[in-house]
Amino acid sequence: MIRAYRATGYTGAVCTSHYHPDRYLVTREQVEEGVILLQEACEKERIDFSLYAGHEIYATAHTPAHLREKKALSLANSRYVLLELPFDVTPTALPTMLFQLQLDGFIPIIGHLERYRYVQKHIDWADAIIKNGGLIQLNLWSLAEEAAGSGAYKAGHALLKTNRVHFLSTDAHGSSGRSPAVGPILKALQKLYGEERIAVLTKTNPQKVIKNEFISSDYEEVKREPEKETKRTGLFGRLFGRGGKR
Repeated sequence: MIRAYRATGYTGAVCTSHYHPDRYLVTREQVEEGVILLQEACEKERIDFSLYAGHEIYATAHTPAHLREKKALSLANSRYVLLELPFDVTPTALPTMLFQLQLDGFIPIIGHLERYRYVQKHIDWADAIIKNGGLIQLNLWSLAEEAAGSGAYKAGHALLKTNRVHFLSTDAHGSSGRSPAVGPILKALQKLYGEERIAVLTKTNPQKVIKNEFISSDYEEVKREPEKETKRTGLFGRLFGRGGKR
């Protein structure tokens, strides 16, 4: 996998094992030990690649406490935390949890937003997250031409077109299937959205996470359809309140 990353042009990655206490759980200690061993193997093979520890945390009411207690990992020991949401059921308790995370000094990144059914139905579901300082990540494989016609493909490109995205990542799970070999996808996205924009989403912002630097959610840059805003705010918007606070 690491050789595939290097061949695509990547110089590092955050190892985000799943953190889901009720389903699959790779502990903080296991992730950190694994990163050390893998980094040593890279150095032995003379592969110039930087590895960082992290978790993809399934969001629950216990997530803020698990981060405070250092059971769950932020990304590269930064203030940024990667969260996974339910795929089919709208997470009604999410606003309270995101608010608590930010009170604790963390900045939430919602992972692969394009894959959630409720986002595929209404991409403006993302607006309350962005307005309240949260950030959005998409999977590159969801945006590939091979995925054209899928709900994730349509939602992902709609989110990109309306400036609702802050990160594009591989979410690689192996050397085949969902792999780090995303070169053709990146080239296609550069043609659609411009090299500078894709560079911000794949290089600039990820590097800011590693350096623990501030990333603006750029809520004012989101492109919305005025008629939709006057008709409804959406379930998530109503949960936050029309004038959601940051």
